[in-house]
Amino acid sequence: MDLLSAMLSFIRVAETGSFSVASRELHVSQPTISRQILLLEKHYSVRLFSRTTRCLALTDDGRMLLEQARNVHSILENTHSTLSGRQSHVYGHIRVGTPTAFGLYLTQQLDGFLNQHPDLSVELVVSDTFGDIVKDGIDLAIRVGMCQSGTTITRHLADVDRVLVASPDFFENHSYPAHPNDLLNLPLVVYGYGFHEAVWEFQRGNQQIRLPMHSSFTTNNSEVAHRAIVEGIGIGLMPLFSVRRELRLGNLVHLMPQWTVPKLDLHVVYPGPQNSCLRRKTVLDFLLSLAPDLAETIAPMKARALIGTESLNFMSLN
Repeated sequence: MDLLSAMLSFIRVAETGSFSVASRELHVSQPTISRQILLLEKHYSVRLFSRTTRCLALTDDGRMLLEQARNVHSILENTHSTLSGRQSHVYGHIRVGTPTAFGLYLTQQLDGFLNQHPDLSVELVVSDTFGDIVKDGIDLAIRVGMCQSGTTITRHLADVDRVLVASPDFFENHSYPAHPNDLLNLPLVVYGYGFHEAVWEFQRGNQQIRLPMHSSFTTNNSEVAHRAIVEGIGIGLMPLFSVRRELRLGNLVHLMPQWTVPKLDLHVVYPGPQNSCLRRKTVLDFLLSLAPDLAETIAPMKARALIGTESLNFMSLN
């Protein structure tokens, strides 16, 4: 039995935490995967996994071998690309983990990139909860905030403006907020998780305000929050890249533009080692190239927003 094939099977079992998932991904039978793992354990005279009825966990020796096996696999892939003349040809399958809002943004950017690389297939794994990218078999992931892990590499992507927005129709029955405290008396759309209280922060000059947000409409899905705001259910706080089009078309209004909120700190996270395969490097470079667009400031839109707020203030007084 091929020791290198056994290492590849070991990598996928370790990353997915499942013999059956690894066998499906590698298109080999589950007994073959089991025999390959036994081969490695006998070859190195170690136990690689601690097996229970509920989970499959790596032993200390297993974690050490996983790191080395990934290095060997990465070197072999790069060597294959070089020797086969494919160093400039991107091919294969890659899985990108992304929050919902960024996944929707990314679908608007991918067409040209995929046309440049017709032999590359991209799978977007969309979730607003952040799992373990190694166990989930994710090649690259978009994360909010700095991710600290000894098994992953993190690259800063962009600091993204967030904006307070609402549908113009919302103000047919509600007044326009001029101050963050006004939000406490208005219907809100809160994106968050049930066990964690949502807190919105605002700043104007040296003045800072933190408000715990209690809303009759809360969701843990950013696209549901987006649609609820567009439908006029309430006021919401959204990343600029996800509402830019509605702001330009007038389907949403930027509220209280004189107040700012903390930016979203976006990062790209991926498993080590750094000498990763060509397709991962190519997709990583593509994601990093989006930084200027993602970091667009709300400033150019403020003039239009202020015009809208004057109209809304007039409506609220009549």
